[in-house]
Amino acid sequence: MKQLTKLMVYVFGDIYKILTYQHKGEIMNEYRIIELLKEIKGMMTINTNKDWMDINQACKYTNISASTLRRNVKNGSLKASKKTGKLLFKQESLERWLNNE
Repeated sequence: MKQLTKLMVYVFGDIYKILTYQHKGEIMNEYRIIELLKEIKGMMTINTNKDWMDINQACKYTNISASTLRRNVKNGSLKASKKTGKLLFKQESLERWLNNE
């Protein structure tokens, strides 16, 4: 959830800058606002409870590539389950790893 909060602060900050900055590219500004709002919506629809996430959900949640997640699981810095034959991540493990705890 901390990662989502940080993203929302970043995105809303960008939206504020775009809305308060006057220049000739107003259409680009509207496009950027729509793009940022879609990004927020995507982050909010990801499974944010304590259930397991597969690698694709974890990539969307963390905004980090699958290869980086796999590499960190392999070197032991990120916890994941392999019991089902695929990597599964808990949200709390991803948050701890992102915050270097």
